[in-house]
Amino acid sequence: LRLDPQPDTRYFVADCLARAGKLASAWASYLEVAEKVSNPEQVVAARERARAVKARLPYLAITVSAPVGAIAGLAIRHDGAEVGRGQWNTEVPVDFGEHVVTVTAPGYKPWEARVAINVEQQRATVTVPELEKMGEPQLRIIVPPALRGIQGLSIRADGKEIGAAQWGTDAVVTAGVHVITASAPGRRTWEGTIEVGGPDVAMITIGGLDPMR
Repeated sequence: LRLDPQPDTRYFVADCLARAGKLASAWASYLEVAEKVSNPEQVVAARERARAVKARLPYLAITVSAPVGAIAGLAIRHDGAEVGRGQWNTEVPVDFGEHVVTVTAPGYKPWEARVAINVEQQRATVTVPELEKMGEPQLRIIVPPALRGIQGLSIRADGKEIGAAQWGTDAVVTAGVHVITASAPGRRTWEGTIEVGGPDVAMITIGGLDPMR
């Protein structure tokens, strides 16, 4: 079918996408052209091209189980774009190339999968597994042996007294910045801050406590 000598630029963009292997993008572009151009011949041509490309489309499905889908704050992204719940467990057309699926949720370790799409009519599936929970944030306050014998030594975390039995042990804390202070009669007060947020144990070592003069 012969087109208008000056066809809509979008038609040529769709042709370029198809030649580049971006079949899903080309299919969507042809459909857009069919809806927006006024030239009847271009409309027919765009619809025919869309049908031809549709028969070649590869598809990707992201499957999500009910327990995983119920996790609060769950976010699934495909090549950086968020995948809405309506697209879970559904085949969607994709372009050739490597596709990256990432899954995140508060309190869980992020998960990522990569899949290569390089064959026409390929059907690929990425199954989101059960997510692994992050360990609770923990803080360890280290009191050097040289300071442990100081008379009246007081260690506090966010204003709360930390007994000697807890020095050097791992304590579960809330994520965020914590203020640690150490004081003793006749000594300069020491203060330090530490941010706790990951599953690893955060550690801070008490220092200072120089004698006052």
